This record gives sequence, C-alpha cells and structure tokens, in this order.
Amino acid sequence: TLPLQPTFLVSTGNQINLTGAAAVATLAVSGGSEVLDRNADFDGISTFTAPVTGAYFLGCSIQLGGITAAATNFVITIVTSNRSYELFRGNMQEDSGGLSTWSGSVLADMDAADISTLTIQVSGEAGDVNDLNSGSKFFGVLLV
Repeated sequence: TLPLQPTFLVSTGNQINLTGAAAVATLAVSGGSEVLDRNADFDGISTFTAPVTGAYFLGCSIQLGGITAAATNFVITIVTSNRSYELFRGNMQEDSGGLSTWSGSVLADMDAADISTLTIQVSGEAGDVNDLNSGSKFFGVLLV
C-alpha cells in the first residue's frame, strides 16, 4: 500500500531464435514494455534489483513458439542472488500450433541489492529455433 512499494511487471516483445540447442536465454524486455515499475527497480532490460531486504513474490507467464518434435526438455528458472528457483523442468508440451505456455511463481528471500532474472532453456533441437512470443511476462512485488 506504500507509493514506492517495490513492484514490477514487464511484457516482452517477440524474440526469435532464443533457445533450442540447450542455450540458456535470459528473458529480455526487447520490443516489449515495462507495464509497471513502481520504484524504478527494474533496469528496463532483464534485471530486477531488490531495494530492501524482504520476501518477494516473483513469477512469470511464458509462451514459446517454433517448437519442433526434436525438443526434449524445457527449464524455466527464476534466478536470484541467493538461489535459483526452477519453476518447470520436463518434457516439452505443445498445442497443435507448436506453442507451449507455462506460468509459475515463487516466494524468494532477497537481500537489499540482490538481483533477479528469468531464464529459459530448451534442449534437443539442432539450433536455437524457439521464439519467445510477444506478451510473455515477468513480475514481482515485495510482500514483507
């Protein structure tokens, strides 16, 4: 309820050839927007910096396209200075249009000046062929 309560919500633009050959890609706002950045703690590119020590609710909603039958494994991770939180690790699941959508969240302990990013990794394909669809989100808020 405080006017400068650390809170952010970013939306991505389309990002092509992001991952596929086990490359770890960090989600970037590229072509998207900072929908909300109440305390200017998101760097406008890919990183949230905690201004104070506390418990932060961090989450995402991700949609990947360009998935082929060769894709074997998918990992979404929220990475903080203190630890990494795997939101999903498993086999690819796609709908009939070759899209996969995931969402998840964590309660992360962060100290002042700790950073957080969101990473995506797809394995099994011969090259980095997966595309992050426009409108994928990364968000967070200080709870206590």
